[in-house]
Amino acid sequence: GEGRLSMGREQARDGVESARAVASLGAQRGIDEFVRLGLFERYGRNYLATVMGRFPVRREAAIGLLEWGGTARWLNRYRAVASDAPRHEAALRRLDCAILNLARYGGRRQAADVLASLGAAERELALGTPPGHVRGEVSCDPLPWLSPDWRTLANDGSVEFRLAVALASLGARTEAPLRAHLEAVKVEPGRPVRWATEAHTAVVRNATALRLLLGILERRLVSIGLAGLSGERSARLADVVTFLHGETDDHRLVDLLWGLSAVEPGRSAAATFGRSEHTREALVLPRAWAILKLLFHAPRPSPGNGHGRALGASLPAQAELVSEQTSLPGSAWAPEMGAGSTGAAACSLVLGQLRAGAVDLAVREATRRLRASRVVVLPGPTAGGRERSVHFSPRPQPERLAAALLFPLSDHEYDELFNLVVRASTADLTADTGATATQTYEEAQ
Repeated sequence: GEGRLSMGREQARDGVESARAVASLGAQRGIDEFVRLGLFERYGRNYLATVMGRFPVRREAAIGLLEWGGTARWLNRYRAVASDAPRHEAALRRLDCAILNLARYGGRRQAADVLASLGAAERELALGTPPGHVRGEVSCDPLPWLSPDWRTLANDGSVEFRLAVALASLGARTEAPLRAHLEAVKVEPGRPVRWATEAHTAVVRNATALRLLLGILERRLVSIGLAGLSGERSARLADVVTFLHGETDDHRLVDLLWGLSAVEPGRSAAATFGRSEHTREALVLPRAWAILKLLFHAPRPSPGNGHGRALGASLPAQAELVSEQTSLPGSAWAPEMGAGSTGAAACSLVLGQLRAGAVDLAVREATRRLRASRVVVLPGPTAGGRERSVHFSPRPQPERLAAALLFPLSDHEYDELFNLVVRASTADLTADTGATATQTYEEAQ
């Protein structure tokens, strides 16, 4: 039989909209499969009909997310203005292919591809001069807020997706969301996202994945302080280790980050992004990064001190801290959580050393700052107070080491880092013997 395909109240105008209509409405009509036929005219007006594809009908919830809010209108607008723009043709073709695959095959991997393609298209718009400019006087609005269900339905279980979710949660529900560092947009609660050409919060254009993350880290430290490194969702420590070893698809991570930064903060299955498992893969956590990350610890609001976690509440009991007022450096060093705070200034200094490739110098500086906060890092000083020279292995490239400091961690993960690199007892910071320090270090290895 014959029929018409429609999306909402409008008739499908191309193959992509037809596929979306098949996936979203076919299951409701009890149809098992759609067959796409092509009618070809040969010589002598001799017509030939042939099957060009089959679309099995399956109920795919992610397709419905393209109708949420203003997403469908934005897709129509972007397709209209980008089809004749050479710079946007590749992004549009990729987006259409991802939507077709999602409609035809379904699955979370295909949904993640659609989300990454939306992010890639938004990035192309943001690179316009001014942002949103396509060609001539033609422009397109920024990608509107996407449904929070994208975080669940597009979760393909990949390391890249989990890391992107954690990064996208930085500054969520605040006046300084991570999206403002990706593109020149103005984000106001309850109002549509719009371009903000006067904004100066976006980092370097067309940067590599590592430089992009490092630029965001530096910008948030300067403008917000250590509080800018706190997110609603935390990264798994095992995933960060995978990133540090360079075994992630950094291009896909960035595309997913662009897409997830446009997902509206709100409900999602929190268990999907739970804490990391205790079972670790063969990859080894670089001790240099563990020391640096303790320095970059972001405070969390709590009744204890008004800025970070309750002082001393997050540290393991076996740490035997000098006093009950000792805690991880984030809450102790950044009481004002401002751009001029001591903690942010120390972190900026360390980042500068990492940018210059001086990993040993950065680790020594972090160790010194931690010790000033009564957190003694292994192996500790000698009996005469002289610092020990330690070679940390494995050692990622300095730029990757610095970029990974942007990932927010949970209290549970910080406890693991603390147990890995901090001495089991800090009861005496100056009177311990060199033999005791050496023995403690060897036991930790």
